[in-house]
Amino acid sequence: MTLGGSNFRTTRASAGFRRRFVKTGAGGLSNKTRRYGFGEYADWHSSTVVGLLADYGLATGYASEAELLAAFRSFNPEFQLNSQVGNVVLENFTSFEPPVALSNVGLNDLTVRFIYIENDDPIAAYVGGLRNSTPATTFELRDPDAAKQAVSKRKVRVGQNPFRRLLLNTYGEVCAFTGPQLEETLQAAHIQPYVDAQSNHVRNGLLLRADVHLLFDLGLLTLDADLRIQVSSKLQGRDPSVESLHGTKAFLKSSTVEPSPDALDFHREEIFMT
Repeated sequence: MTLGGSNFRTTRASAGFRRRFVKTGAGGLSNKTRRYGFGEYADWHSSTVVGLLADYGLATGYASEAELLAAFRSFNPEFQLNSQVGNVVLENFTSFEPPVALSNVGLNDLTVRFIYIENDDPIAAYVGGLRNSTPATTFELRDPDAAKQAVSKRKVRVGQNPFRRLLLNTYGEVCAFTGPQLEETLQAAHIQPYVDAQSNHVRNGLLLRADVHLLFDLGLLTLDADLRIQVSSKLQGRDPSVESLHGTKAFLKSSTVEPSPDALDFHREEIFMT
């Protein structure tokens, strides 16, 4: 999207990409940028000066249409109230430092630079308390009430998930790959990944210990047509306890229910990495 025909542009991106705010000088980026913080891309849409003020009010940093219009015209003198401007919405915004007073920041001072972070995420490391050549920062407890609610929700999710309960009633407290386990460690795994409510069929499910569930979902473990465990060659030499599962019969004690052959075929052909 071009800002009123000027060279200031913004681009579409996929949800979840991290973004950072940087301070810039009037008329474009300066060589010295100051990072204000970061967030996750949530949405992109085109708006106008009138629309921006209607949606965000003083959060734009300007009190009137005239002031905001003047700021845009510093980029493009021909910019009008109905000219289109790209508007990026960020979620979970976190400041690197105390929030900047909007009364002290104008449009000339802010822009959004897009970065796609795949590995060795410096933002995650910063939030995680790591600093270059200095000790890790002190962890400060987050909202205690929100944390208590999260614990409560987790207990409900672990104990009352209908699909998990269905599998427990069918197979007992037994991991299909490693045998009897504490009930609290067992999770309901979909053989064909979840698509809709009909995916929660007893024959499309396995009870798996939490770590085994992850390996199964990643395609590092599967079951063959004879319900024997197959271990991906990608795990070769990495964990003897996992490698020893290869070729062993699955623990499926039910005499009336067996996993769907079609679902297992799908997992082997579409997910499992040989």
